[in-house]
Amino acid sequence: TDHQVLSTNQSINRSVVLMTMSKTTTCVLVALCVAVALSPAVVSPCAAAGGKRAPAFESFAAFLEGNWQVRSEVVELASGDVLSGGDEDAEGEVVTHQRWVVENGTGVLLGSQFDNETVTGEIGNEQALSVEFNEDDESKNSGVWSIGASDLDLEPQFAFNFRQQHNGLWVSYGAFGSNNKGEDATTKQHYSFVIAAWDSYVLTVYGAEPGKAVVFTGRKIPEVKEQTFWQKYNTMIMVGGFMIFNMWMQVRNTMLDSQLQCTNNTDYYYR
Repeated sequence: TDHQVLSTNQSINRSVVLMTMSKTTTCVLVALCVAVALSPAVVSPCAAAGGKRAPAFESFAAFLEGNWQVRSEVVELASGDVLSGGDEDAEGEVVTHQRWVVENGTGVLLGSQFDNETVTGEIGNEQALSVEFNEDDESKNSGVWSIGASDLDLEPQFAFNFRQQHNGLWVSYGAFGSNNKGEDATTKQHYSFVIAAWDSYVLTVYGAEPGKAVVFTGRKIPEVKEQTFWQKYNTMIMVGGFMIFNMWMQVRNTMLDSQLQCTNNTDYYYR
């Protein structure tokens, strides 16, 4: 009869609505899961684990600013043997900690350093540092590195002029230390400063002792920035919201299904 056809059509329409709502809910949940997967809270840790592209070298000023750990070792040039320092002397290894900051208004890098004996924890040899850049060098890749017991006792240690080589490395070399003013060429010291990566360098000083070189290896320590409340918990909040939304949709679908069954039963009664 017409009433039966109408009742059947209503049942079919309600079923279609429920199926459509279920598919819509699934699509929404999938889209939200993708959004969570691509959110900074998820992507950033993955990038930090190795997917992040290393920063490009901008200038020696930008490269040096921050915190550094520096280790040194004395090497015999003829044999290449490590005479002191490095891993072979780990029981009494001394690590130099440096911190560089930009002075407001001048662009000069001001630094400080101290030695830390890794076994005893003893701190010593505290010194002041500074790097002044040449005024005519807008790239901030050339200037003078100074060191002293305090900011008032700074003396130039070496002049630098970093230039990029064909292999992409940035290198500076020249005279090193106070002995460069001497008449005797055998007492002069020289250096090579190689920026090995965006967070590491190798400074080699020759001439301090005949047939030997002092190698300083620096490693930059990244600063850990405190995360905001949303950066810490956004993934948990969004996942919790998805679960609540899904539960609500399931309850809603169950109620609509119950209403559909009641309607069918009512139609059957009247028939």
